[in-house]
Amino acid sequence: MVRQLIRVDEVFKSFEAVDVLEDVSFLVNEGDRIGLVGHNGSGKTTLLNVISEQNQDLGDIEFSEGLRIAYLTQVRDIDDEATIEEELERKGRQFLELEEEIVQIEVKMTNPAFYDGDWQPVMDRYGELQQQLMTHGGGNVAGHAKAILEKLGLSHHPMQMKVTDLSGGERAKLALARQLVGMNGIEVLFLDEPTNHLDIETTEWLEEFLTQFKGALIIVSHDRYFLDQVCNRMIEVENLTTKTYPGNYSEYLKQKIANEAALGDRIATLDKKIAHTTAALQHMKRNNKYDKSISAKHKMLQRLQQDVKRLKTTVPKKRKNLIFQLKSLEKSSMDVFDFAGLFKQYPGSEHVLMNDIDFEVNRGDRLGIVGANGTGKTTLSTDPD
Repeated sequence: MVRQLIRVDEVFKSFEAVDVLEDVSFLVNEGDRIGLVGHNGSGKTTLLNVISEQNQDLGDIEFSEGLRIAYLTQVRDIDDEATIEEELERKGRQFLELEEEIVQIEVKMTNPAFYDGDWQPVMDRYGELQQQLMTHGGGNVAGHAKAILEKLGLSHHPMQMKVTDLSGGERAKLALARQLVGMNGIEVLFLDEPTNHLDIETTEWLEEFLTQFKGALIIVSHDRYFLDQVCNRMIEVENLTTKTYPGNYSEYLKQKIANEAALGDRIATLDKKIAHTTAALQHMKRNNKYDKSISAKHKMLQRLQQDVKRLKTTVPKKRKNLIFQLKSLEKSSMDVFDFAGLFKQYPGSEHVLMNDIDFEVNRGDRLGIVGANGTGKTTLSTDPD
């Protein structure tokens, strides 16, 4: 029998007068790899936070006994003023909760009255927590994180380098390395936009890591390919509530399109029945047929109208397409940019970002700048020096 890990039942959440989630219900079971999808502002990150923190306004969120969770946030939990080594030594939530329980038991142990009662179960739990902490890398977070960092191609930087000197993608890798230590003991991993700022190679590494991860996943992402590779179930957040679809993102999209088409057909069929019934009633009235049949027709028409009204409330709202209008005051020359012998090295750094780069950009070109994190893509496109 599949073990239930989390039960979300009729959950509501609002911020002051703004409702964000209404009547949200679903289960998270062993083996679930759930992708949360929906447009920006629909409440995906809020739902992730509400579940992990169990801070709903109404409803129930139940964790299975002793459930261990970890959370990779969208806004990376990282100290820009720290060195790489100092940042790697910081422990993620998966260890902090263990350490908090250990400290609570140690406080009890300092009280002589503790030993007057049945203290053995508490000491057994204390030993179990210590073992979990050591087994899953809590005693050497930095060492385990460095090993992950090497796999992510970021081990070439000196450990005393300031985090603020890393590129956005490199900072994302650093946070990822630290927060993925000790996943063997985690039963549910929450990830909010985990591929943000990651290069293709690191994203592929993360896909493989999550594929091999033994626990359940709940992921917020706009990366369709990533969701296709990792997820086996999708939960759509729309109109303040959720709807569950089996399969990955591509399968969800097919089902959603089919469901919307079927809903449209159902509404169209009912509209035809309403028109037919209305015409029949008008015909009966013109012929003065005021008997039981006309009363039955009236009741039928009311039921049909109620059904249509109910179905139309379930039709997804059409979002307006985003339209850009970029107009130049005058047409540029054919030669827009011409780079020759481009060189870039930041002061105080031995690392050369660019050396002897030559290329040109002509009118009408559409360029994509690609490369690994930290190779200078953003610098090339934004730094005027």
